[in-house]
Amino acid sequence: MQARAYSAIEILRDRRRVEIRALRPEDRADMLATVGRTSDRSLYRRFFAFKRSFTDQEVDFYVNVDFVSHVALVAVLKEDGHTVIVGGARYMWGCPIRPRLPSPWTTPTRVRASALR
Repeated sequence: MQARAYSAIEILRDRRRVEIRALRPEDRADMLATVGRTSDRSLYRRFFAFKRSFTDQEVDFYVNVDFVSHVALVAVLKEDGHTVIVGGARYMWGCPIRPRLPSPWTTPTRVRASALR
């Protein structure tokens, strides 16, 4: 299976279904909406600064991944008939563009390549 086609369905304790799948370029607006719902404290822990907005370059970097040296997965739920990103993870290896650019969903210490094997 190719990483960019990854998708798995899991059942949560409350019996809702969550899809864990590869991030897609069309997830751009949903990713930004997820960041908008994230608390200031949580964003501060991820970026080590107060950050409420991103440059177009940063958003492109987060959303347009190659699934070779930069892999990103999202957890997606259906809420009120709409798909909502509720979490995510990514790893980068030897990424030539700003390799320390943090993810809006995870801190670097929480991301492990072995989680995707």
